[in-house]
Amino acid sequence: MAENGKMETRDGREMENGEGRDRRGDAAARVDIDRILTRELGAGSRIPLEGAPNTRDLGGYRGAGGRMVKRHRLIRSGALFGLSREDARILREEYGLAAVVDFRTRAEAEERPDTQVEGVSYVSLPVLREAQLGMTHEENPDRKISLMELVQDESTDAVGFMQKIYEALVHDAHALSQYREFFQILLRQKEGAVLWHCSAGKDRAGTAAALVLEALGVEREVIYRDYMLTNLYVRERLAQMLGRAASQGADERALTGIAVMNCAKREFLESVFGAIEADYGDTGRFFQAKMGLGPAELENLRENYLAPFPQKRVVLQ
Repeated sequence: MAENGKMETRDGREMENGEGRDRRGDAAARVDIDRILTRELGAGSRIPLEGAPNTRDLGGYRGAGGRMVKRHRLIRSGALFGLSREDARILREEYGLAAVVDFRTRAEAEERPDTQVEGVSYVSLPVLREAQLGMTHEENPDRKISLMELVQDESTDAVGFMQKIYEALVHDAHALSQYREFFQILLRQKEGAVLWHCSAGKDRAGTAAALVLEALGVEREVIYRDYMLTNLYVRERLAQMLGRAASQGADERALTGIAVMNCAKREFLESVFGAIEADYGDTGRFFQAKMGLGPAELENLRENYLAPFPQKRVVLQ
């Protein structure tokens, strides 16, 4: 393991966010991602907030009928606990923030409550219970299991654990009811932006973003790419987490488990779509049966959040 708490592979690459990365530095990585996003007219671009690094506008992606996801309408994020005054101003004045949906459990929200932005409505929709997250003992719900305990247990398969969490998001009746209400909020919100978040903006919020983009007709590969962008913006948070764990004596196996559980891996989101298609045949049947989105509602959602791509004006010299 490197001195800064990051792990190294045998070929000298750092292990960060569960993936190999050469040592080109954050600046080069950001250039790469900016280049990719430019191809989509800035689609999925990060909103530069001081206190919420994984906040992104989903506008710009190509959806059903060749239309574009509207900008400043759909925002995915991590928790809003650390918003600065300037962050709040940006969201309210520049992005027209109208509603916030919090997917965290009650305990998570009480520990790190959202910073309230004036004029914005807040809705709590806890997608999973504490026990479903695997962070409490069923026989003693008041006794929390730390992430360190979980990953140091030799029986823990970090990837398998996370895949089960993701599958639960589209199998569990409670989770499905919360996501269904989320889509109803989106249908009702005719103006302004809806921002949804969990803790890091990766799992519960990431799945919600994937379902929204799927409903809007965005290509599946683009959805996976948007999901994976989280790794760029949670990098610093994960490095700090790994450093603390290393200072507490975590071994390489534990550090790898922590990295896996705190990164976005394609197979996690594949578990969601795989579970949906196994249960319903395709996402269209899932949306109708579980999200209350029949053909009429689905088209209403698309009318609300899709628009024609802007025509480029050619100026003849």
